Amino acid sequence: MATVCDISTIDLLSENFNFSIPSYQRGYRWTKENIYALLDDLYEFSQSNETIYCLQPIVLKHVDGKLRIIDGQQRLTTIYLILKALKREEKLWGMFYEVEQKDLSELLNEKNTDINSQFRDAALDAVGKYDKNKKEAIADLLTVKREEKKVIFIKYTIDSESKEKEQDIFNRLNDGKIPLTSAELIRALFMTTISAPSFQMEIAKEWELMENTLKDEKYWSIFNTEKRYITTRMDLLFAIASKYDIANTRHNPLCIYHKVEEMLRSSDNKEEKLRSSDNKEEKLINYWKDVRRIFWGMSSVYVDYESYNYMGMLSLFNPDKAREVIKDIGFERNNLKQKVQESFDNSPSPEVLEYKVTDTSELRKFFVLFNILDCNQNKERFRFDLFLREENQQYTDDEKNESYRGGWDVEHIDAKNGTTINEPDRLNNLVLLDARTNRGYKDIPFGKKRDWIRRNFTKNDKQKSDCEFFTLPCTLKVFMKFYSYSQPSDSQSSDYSKWTDADGQAYKTAMFNLFNDFMDITGKDK
Repeated sequence: MATVCDISTIDLLSENFNFSIPSYQRGYRWTKENIYALLDDLYEFSQSNETIYCLQPIVLKHVDGKLRIIDGQQRLTTIYLILKALKREEKLWGMFYEVEQKDLSELLNEKNTDINSQFRDAALDAVGKYDKNKKEAIADLLTVKREEKKVIFIKYTIDSESKEKEQDIFNRLNDGKIPLTSAELIRALFMTTISAPSFQMEIAKEWELMENTLKDEKYWSIFNTEKRYITTRMDLLFAIASKYDIANTRHNPLCIYHKVEEMLRSSDNKEEKLRSSDNKEEKLINYWKDVRRIFWGMSSVYVDYESYNYMGMLSLFNPDKAREVIKDIGFERNNLKQKVQESFDNSPSPEVLEYKVTDTSELRKFFVLFNILDCNQNKERFRFDLFLREENQQYTDDEKNESYRGGWDVEHIDAKNGTTINEPDRLNNLVLLDARTNRGYKDIPFGKKRDWIRRNFTKNDKQKSDCEFFTLPCTLKVFMKFYSYSQPSDSQSSDYSKWTDADGQAYKTAMFNLFNDFMDITGKDK
């Protein structure tokens, strides 16, 4: 058995802790890049409105009057070295290394050349060279007691009577087999608190269904409004059920678990132990029912292609409104549609949109809307998963020997220089294209661009998530002259080597017809 609580850096400085690092653990191996990344993160937290920064779990066991660190010594050593380099007056905690048979304070006062000392010295040097003003803010954060902001470790203390060998515990922890995320700890809470085996089994089956569903990128891509903050995808469901901002998991990956604990805890319990009253199990059962209701609400969006497309549009371009929808579980199709319409209330009219090198954000937004409205018309889902994959992909340009990030470019259908169309920078000669294709075919005439895109599309099945190139449906239709079929009297419509004014006008009409139906744009030139 293990007891769990949090321990702040203030606690470490004030309670005379003595730790020992067993000989089976590897030596200190943080690089200066690791140090700078942590310092940057701590400084950012110090300037934010967030209240808790969670460093990492540490696992301890009482042996011979010392707390043996079974896991987490790298981060704990780093905090020690940061405070040492900052030259604060506070007395630091003891850290005795069994291999070297010395305390860290002694080792830092000696001139040693072993590999462990080299890494420790490099860490001290990195902190010394860090921005002076930022260092002061970090020093205050770590050493000055404030109720509203603190840096903590999650402390797991294993029962000293435990029969399991320490090294086996260490290996198990580092194999990732112990629950150290909010979702896994919450699952353990359900399994240990709910007494009815039938309900435990029901939760286990539903949990597996939810977890597998959330693994599907097509499903996940429309709900993940916090692209970099999620520890595990199940955390999103628990964050919604707990009415908690998922972004907080960036600095404290266990904050959602603590929120659930808080729901079960008596208000006057200072030691933060879980409530043992009769209604604790009932609270957890009701909480799971909320989680289940949220999941089926999200799933109702996924199965309805229009709701799916609107939800994805919000997540891409208006994450604040998407968060409102998720928080309120407002997944009805009309509500989602209205939220998307509201996102365009203050946008420029499509008629006045034109290509400007310095800012193509509004154009990008309208072209994505055009594509999802086209998908609605054809009763299919827009591939937000592939759109986001391209946006986040890294590529290498072998000719220039440089790397670049993928994304989506507003591109001229016919090259601006030597174009056959009168208004090359207006909507009727613009399209949204993946950056890799745009860089690949460079500045070539319409006919050659068309052949390039058709060839890439032909060799890639667009229904597969592992396809190499993803071409937006309306972009493909433009280069196949799909919209030009509405102009049969124009003999040039069948000339696939040119993009003409008639082609551009037909394309613009198709866009405006969809926009009019969706946003009720009136009085516009079609």
